[in-house]
Amino acid sequence: MTIQAPCPHNPALNTYECRECQPLGFLMGELDRQVEEMMNNRTFEQFCANVKTSMEAHAIRKGYNEGGVDGKNLLFELTKQAGISAGHTCGEIIYKAVEYAKQPRDVLLEKIAAWAFLEWKYRE
Repeated sequence: MTIQAPCPHNPALNTYECRECQPLGFLMGELDRQVEEMMNNRTFEQFCANVKTSMEAHAIRKGYNEGGVDGKNLLFELTKQAGISAGHTCGEIIYKAVEYAKQPRDVLLEKIAAWAFLEWKYRE
């Protein structure tokens, strides 16, 4: 992936091609390398593993479920029986999305995915 930044000195060139922009071109190239490296390390498999780890650790800490992420979630079953699971799930997702908009953190995206999974799992 290459970020094409137009040269302020000559619109026909980009910063990689302009002698006056060479330092900026180097910085953009370094940014490209860092972004590419980050993207290569961030896979769907890793994201799902993070969601699973987060769900299991939270559920154990709070005493919500038996048998791991695919086990019975006692709290979610209670909200389902009370008829409020969809509303509760949407509220949790919206809250996490608003928090993410204020300060992006991976854990918030993982929590959004976890709530979506629980709703999907228990939906009739």
